[in-house]
Amino acid sequence: MKSENDFGGFPSIEEYLKYLWFTMHHSDDPNRQAWAFSVRCYLDESGTHDQSPYTVVAGLCLNRNSFISLGKLWNELLRDMQIKPPVHMKEFGRPNGRLGYLTDAQRYLLFANITAIINSHKVYSIAATMDQKQFKEICRLHPKKEMSSYGMCFVLCAYINHKQAEYKKYSHNIAFLMSEISEHKGQILATHAEMKECQKTNPFHMGSISFDDPINVPALQAADIIAWGVRKRLMEESFNQGFEYIEKIFDENHLEYPYLEEHFLGISQALMKYRK
Repeated sequence: MKSENDFGGFPSIEEYLKYLWFTMHHSDDPNRQAWAFSVRCYLDESGTHDQSPYTVVAGLCLNRNSFISLGKLWNELLRDMQIKPPVHMKEFGRPNGRLGYLTDAQRYLLFANITAIINSHKVYSIAATMDQKQFKEICRLHPKKEMSSYGMCFVLCAYINHKQAEYKKYSHNIAFLMSEISEHKGQILATHAEMKECQKTNPFHMGSISFDDPINVPALQAADIIAWGVRKRLMEESFNQGFEYIEKIFDENHLEYPYLEEHFLGISQALMKYRK
C-alpha cells in the first residue's frame, strides 16, 4: 500500500518530478528550461461518457521550473489543509465522495489557492471541446470517419499547441503527459501514433506522449480541474458551493476552441491516410 510520502520510491515530490521531467523529455540541460525551449502539456478529459452533451480534453502547459514548483506548492497546500491527494473533481460529490466531507468554506479556500497556483505557473491553459450531438450527426453522415470525440479533442489540443508554438517562434516538439488510469488511453495512443506518422511530411510540433498516476503528478490533478471547469461552463452551470474560484482559471492565458464539422472531416481524412 502506498504511504502519504511515497512518491514513486523517491524521497519527495520535488525529486520525483525532476526525474519524471528528465525521463519524459530526455534533457536536463539548463539552457532548455525556459518557456522558449521546454514547454510541455498536461491533459485530462471530462464528459467522455455517453450521457454527456460535451466531450472536453483540457489542461495546461508548463516549463520545467514551473512544473516542479507547481508540484511542490500543490502538495504543501494539501498537507496544510490535511487533504489526502489526489484532488479529483468527481470525488467531491456529497455525501459519498472521498472529498465530500469538505465544507463549502473549505472548498473555497482550497480552490482559491489552487487557482492562484495554476495561474501563477502556467504558460497557458488549453481546452478542446466537442458537442456530442454534433459529433453523432457527423458520424451518421460520414460513417467512415473513424475517430472518437476524445481522439479528435486530443488532436485539436495538439493543433492549438502547434499554432501557439509558431506564434512564439518555438522550434521544438511539445510532449504530452496524461493520466494512466484514463479509460481512453488506447484511443490516445493510436491517435498519437497516427499524428507522429503524419508529422513526417507535415511537422506540427508533436512530441512524445507519456502516462502517469495523477497522485504523483499535481499537474495532472490541475488538468482534471481545468477540464471539469471547461465542461461546467459549456453546460452553463453555476460555479457555487465552494467552486467559485475555478472559473477564474479561464481569466488568464486560456486557449479554448470547439470542433466544427470541417475540422473533423479535414483532420480525420488526413490522419486516416497514415492508419496501418
